[in-house]
Amino acid sequence: RDPNDVILISGDETITTKSGKHSFGLGRFFSSTHGVPVPGLCFLCISLTSVKHRHSFPIIMKQVDKSVMCGCSKYKGSKSADKNERSTKKTGKKGRPKGRKNINRRDIQLSKYLTFMKGCVNDVKEMVGESIPLTYFVFDGELGHNFGVQMT
Repeated sequence: RDPNDVILISGDETITTKSGKHSFGLGRFFSSTHGVPVPGLCFLCISLTSVKHRHSFPIIMKQVDKSVMCGCSKYKGSKSADKNERSTKKTGKKGRPKGRKNINRRDIQLSKYLTFMKGCVNDVKEMVGESIPLTYFVFDGELGHNFGVQMT
């Protein structure tokens, strides 16, 4: 091991399209290549990535069950359904509602998916132990919100 090398924990999801009805975990997942939810299987891969050598070492790959994805907004349905839902909402007064107090943004309830992902990252940290210092976690833009920041 090179002491000057930086090792990252990185992760990403992959969707495999599949036809049929009896495969475990078969559901509709959003595919960025198709641009719509497609029937298939979803897998989460967590890797250790060497910055200096530009090489990734997959450590954990777990199948994501459809029940875990239920709370995730990008798997709820098509874009047209979301547009129709937005157009029927009433617009009220702007600003904070009366009587609303400031809230602590660190006291949150993680969704099933974020809890699943946190468990995978903790499994990697447990496997590696103290032998490799892990300071960075890299994932796609899916975690670009307060819940994702609190999970990491």
